[in-house]
Amino acid sequence: MFSFSRIAKRLLSYLLILAIFLYLVRIVDLDAAVATYRNTNLTSILLAFSLSFLYPLIGAARWKAVLFAFDEKLSIRKALNDVMIAFSANLLLPAKAGDFIKVFVTEAPIPKAKLASGVVAERMGDLAALALLIALGGLLMGNNLFIGIGLIMLLGFATLIAVSSKYYMIEERFKFKILKIVFDSLRLWRLKTKNLILSFAWSVVNWFIGSMQVWLLFSSMDLIISLETVLANFPFTVLISTLPITPGGIGVRESAYAYVFQPYSDVHISIAVGLFYYLFSTGFLALLGSLFVYIFLDKKIIKSEGFNTSDL
Repeated sequence: MFSFSRIAKRLLSYLLILAIFLYLVRIVDLDAAVATYRNTNLTSILLAFSLSFLYPLIGAARWKAVLFAFDEKLSIRKALNDVMIAFSANLLLPAKAGDFIKVFVTEAPIPKAKLASGVVAERMGDLAALALLIALGGLLMGNNLFIGIGLIMLLGFATLIAVSSKYYMIEERFKFKILKIVFDSLRLWRLKTKNLILSFAWSVVNWFIGSMQVWLLFSSMDLIISLETVLANFPFTVLISTLPITPGGIGVRESAYAYVFQPYSDVHISIAVGLFYYLFSTGFLALLGSLFVYIFLDKKIIKSEGFNTSDL
C-alpha cells in the first residue's frame, strides 16, 4: 500500500510538470521569446554567472557560524567541502533538502540530531533574510504592502523564538522527531543568538547576491527593472520554488517567476531569467559539488579498505 502511494504521488507530480509545461507554452509568445533570446547581452549574462562563485564561500562561512553555535570550530576548507556536497544533493532533492546531507558528511563531532537542528536553524535564518529583503525592497519602492509582509514575517519568526522558551515544558509530548528538531532549532536561536545572527547576516548577503543575479539577467534581456523591485519580489520566487510539489521544483520555479514578475516583465523573459538563475545557482554548483562528492567517497573507500598511503 505504501509503495503504491509513493508511485501514485510520483506519477501525479510528473503529470503536474506536464500540465505546467503545456500551460507555459500556451501563454508564451514564442516569436517574441526567440527574438529576445537572440539579442541577449552576453556580458550581463557572464557577469551574473560570475556571482555564482561567491555562493560556496558564503555557504561555508554560514555553516561555520552554525557549527560555532555548538562550540565547534570547523576550518573554512572543511566547511566548504560540506557545503559543496550539499549543493550536489540539492540538484536532486526538493526544497533544498539536500542541505541535510551536511549532517552526515561533516567531520564535526556533534550528534546527528543536533546537527539537523543546526541545518533547520540555518534555513530559518534564510527565511528571515528573505523577509528582510522584502521589507527593504518595499521601503525603497515606497510600497507599504511589501514592507508589511516582510515585517510580519520577521515578527512571526521572533515570536516563534520567544515561544520556544516554553518548549522544555512540552518536550516529552512530541512523538515525531521532526517536531523536536524544529523546536531545538528555535531554542538554538534563542540560546545562541549571537552565533546565528552571524549566520543570518551571511544569508542576507547570499540572497542579496541572488537578487543582483536576477537583476543582471533581466538587464541582459534589455528589460528595465529597478534593483529594489527585484529585492522586493525575488524572495517570493524563492519561497514558491521551495514547495515540494514536483521533482527538483521543475515547472513550479518557472511558474513562480512568470507570476511574481508579471507586472514588470513579459512571461517569456521571466521564465528565461528563472531558468538562467537555476542553472547558475543550482545546476553549475551541483556540477562543481559532484567533484567534492567523488573525493569524499574516494576517501571513504580508501579508509574502509584499510589502505595506508605510506605503503604506496
